[in-house]
Amino acid sequence: MRMWDIRTLFLDVDRFFKSYSRYCDFDRISSDLRVAEKESNTIVEKWPMRLIHQPGQEGAQEEFKVMLRSNFTGMERYLEWKKVV
Repeated sequence: MRMWDIRTLFLDVDRFFKSYSRYCDFDRISSDLRVAEKESNTIVEKWPMRLIHQPGQEGAQEEFKVMLRSNFTGMERYLEWKKVV
């Protein structure tokens, strides 16, 4: 198994994203642009490339193999904004 290739599939990605948003100062940016992060995404999932199935579940092995063949890391995050008045 290519352990280095799958390491990001098992990280606490929410923790990394919170750190990233603080580093990029999303609070200031959203205030300046008069937008706010949506509570729940409506266009695409927040983490569309995360593994969904648990080990042993039907489809889990195939999902895992597809991720290994792709160029995705599982850390791809989509952020949707809404206008604040």
